[in-house]
Amino acid sequence: MLYLRQHSEKTAVIDNEITLTYKELFDKASLIAKKIKLQASVRQHVAILLPNSANYVVAYCAALLADCVVIPIYYNATPQEIKHCIEFCDVSILITTDADAKELCSQELRHRLTIININTLESTVIGNKSLIAYPASPSDVSVILGTSGSTNSPKRVMLSDENMIENALGIIQSLGYTENERILVVLPLTFASGNTSQLIVSLVLSATICIYHGALHPKLFYATIKKYRITSTTVVPSILKIILDGRDHTKECETLKTLCFGGGPTDNTTIKRVMNSPLRKAYVQMYGQTEASTRISHLHYNDCFEKENSVGKQLYNICVRIDATDNEVGEIYVKGKNVMRGYYKETVSPITNGWLATGDIGYMDSDGYLYICGRKKNLIIVSGMNVYAEEVENILRQSPAVSEALVYGVCDENRGEIPVADVVLATDANITEQELKAYCSASLSEYKVPAQINFVKALERTYNGKIARKRRNDYE
Repeated sequence: MLYLRQHSEKTAVIDNEITLTYKELFDKASLIAKKIKLQASVRQHVAILLPNSANYVVAYCAALLADCVVIPIYYNATPQEIKHCIEFCDVSILITTDADAKELCSQELRHRLTIININTLESTVIGNKSLIAYPASPSDVSVILGTSGSTNSPKRVMLSDENMIENALGIIQSLGYTENERILVVLPLTFASGNTSQLIVSLVLSATICIYHGALHPKLFYATIKKYRITSTTVVPSILKIILDGRDHTKECETLKTLCFGGGPTDNTTIKRVMNSPLRKAYVQMYGQTEASTRISHLHYNDCFEKENSVGKQLYNICVRIDATDNEVGEIYVKGKNVMRGYYKETVSPITNGWLATGDIGYMDSDGYLYICGRKKNLIIVSGMNVYAEEVENILRQSPAVSEALVYGVCDENRGEIPVADVVLATDANITEQELKAYCSASLSEYKVPAQINFVKALERTYNGKIARKRRNDYE
């Protein structure tokens, strides 16, 4: 796709005052790709540590042009999370800025890492210079996306070109996208939704991506839509609540055809507010998973009244079935060319005979509309970002003041869910809730830090002595 558009003068990226045509994008990416090739052989893992920006898009394309595998790293991740990602994913090259490079140079890495400054193209080698990282990803994998950032048992989803392009085609068909789309990127490009449903979709269409900047405030959000004639954007429920300020934004929304939202539970009150706002005709509720490249189903405005609480119908190139003995509620399984190649470095896979076990519980009505009832595993979704309870528990237990910890998700009106912890303190330990939160903040991204910590005398255990996981109806 990049080679086909290497002479196109059509705008590819708008980033404040920076505008890149597809020709300029190709030229800049090719220059960095040459630098990558000088530092590593093909199929190496190239990490990107950059905020949403034109630079991020350039770096992403550069890694692909160099025939390497892209490893996006959440820009606001902690140094501990960044280091773990680099080592676990066998990253040999990191593309970032000078400021970030200085921070990383202080990290003691197990293997050799070459840092390329995207602004100057200067390179710095750090880590154990005699130990080379050897990637273990299959030959058709192009991108490896993280789902938890865990320091013990991370889930790194391997996606191929076919996975992402097939999902992009399903999204394009469902939403009626054309090459004239102007897609506003609000969510991090490092996660599945930004990666596939916005960046890859844009490249497939030869459309234009616009990078959102500034605080998430209704005035700025609608001004951006009007200024750049935005036709589509994707948000999570917490952002949806912010932009629904009750004012009449009809004039600012004249060009907006599609407002996708999802990534976590959206309460009925918010949905009704959307349906009564100027955004209603752009309404598209989505359901998806990183393991499915991102999108599985869409619920459009025309169906949202009759099919309240549904997440819509599956995309045309995806099969969905419910594994239930009573043919009603059960685990949701997905099959299609969008299903991941597997988890990096993990032999156990949720895929059987092509069917991906999503871990979500739901049902499908007689018209083929999908409904989600809850999650099977301990995944907590905070503003569309995944938090694994075990990761947070491990950090809590590392504190000398903590004896045991249990983390679970609680429904939250603004963020969908929030992580909450029950903690048993060590003997004679003296620590406050705020101090323990600060301890977590040193190792965890902000959205993973427990919003509430309850100090308890003991945790309930199962028959075999393990800590009993709380069920949703235990705390709602």
